[in-house]
Amino acid sequence: MGLGKLLKERAKTEKERNFLYYEGVRYSYDEFFARVQSLAGGLIELGLKPGERVALYLGSQPEFIESFYAVIYAGGIVVPLNSMWKAGELHYTLKNSQVKFLIFSSQLAQEIRRLEFSTLELKNLIVVGGSELKGWIKYQELFSQKSLSPQEPSDSQTASIIYTSGTTGKPKGVMLSHKNYLTNLSQLQVVLDTYETDRTLGILPLFHVLGTMMFLLPIFCGGGLVLFSEFSPRKVLGALQEFQITVFAGVPTVYAILNNLPNHRSLSFSKLRYAVCGGAPLSVEVIEQFEKRYGIELLEGYGLSEATCACTLNPPAGKRKSGSVGPALPGERIKIMSESESGLVKELGANEVGEIWVYGENVMSGYWRNQTETEQVLKDGWLKTGDLGYYDQDGY
Repeated sequence: MGLGKLLKERAKTEKERNFLYYEGVRYSYDEFFARVQSLAGGLIELGLKPGERVALYLGSQPEFIESFYAVIYAGGIVVPLNSMWKAGELHYTLKNSQVKFLIFSSQLAQEIRRLEFSTLELKNLIVVGGSELKGWIKYQELFSQKSLSPQEPSDSQTASIIYTSGTTGKPKGVMLSHKNYLTNLSQLQVVLDTYETDRTLGILPLFHVLGTMMFLLPIFCGGGLVLFSEFSPRKVLGALQEFQITVFAGVPTVYAILNNLPNHRSLSFSKLRYAVCGGAPLSVEVIEQFEKRYGIELLEGYGLSEATCACTLNPPAGKRKSGSVGPALPGERIKIMSESESGLVKELGANEVGEIWVYGENVMSGYWRNQTETEQVLKDGWLKTGDLGYYDQDGY
């Protein structure tokens, strides 16, 4: 089953349940699916063919999630773009991914105007909000009334191409399949024990893999999502209580900021079961301060785009170790490897530091149009992460 069919099933089983809350507006699963289906139909009428790439240059807004699912529902491939990127970074990514459709926010239009269109394959520019320029298509006018059934992708069909930060060169396009996403979602659901009664607070950029998983996981489980356009510490605390949030995820800086806010003794977070942290190392000091102040377990994990999102996580039920990113998720294997200058590779034992290798059905198929880099990081199904780490006697 692909991601598109999953949403269709949720619209049947959770028809009246609220899926999305955003700035005073609520969408039930049925309403959200209807918009996705209509938008997918509009994209097909515009000429989108299966396997073609559609880039999203949007902030954290419902249109990002609608577009993500509409592209997949229509059989396309989503290319999320960092909303902080400037024209130069955008141009490289759009050219490399051979994108023909671009959906972007009017608030980011200045960078779009700076693109060298003569060297790109872009044919359709779709603007969300604001006024369009000549040749631009209004997002709200793209919705179609025609009935549309989802494409039936194979497990290995690419669902998205996620461009890495490119700290050692040009960004690389990580190809993630429908199976990659569904595998990692299933792994997280088992460990986090999430259900249709859960409500997630989304504060992370949606283009980021952790932000993406935080809107896909509620759909996978049939739960709800409260979406913020940007991170506001005081609003976050208020939303945790107002919406009775049960699942919350952030990066280390989020928790450091929350630790330094003035006391809010009147607020109650009794429904919040735990908070999850990823994206960067989290200090033990921040964990201890957060848990002491808010009385909520803070679960640190580890992952990367090439493994869809998550590889390890401290479980909310069972042993939890501060300073550790936890054991491997169910269905994943992790080993620590050492490679000598002569090329000799050997596996290390407990408490020995080496490179983290990951194996599982959440591991990417490769880098888009970059076989050389792909062969360097994928070895017999194992992903060489480039990150250093070790495991203890308990496998943490």
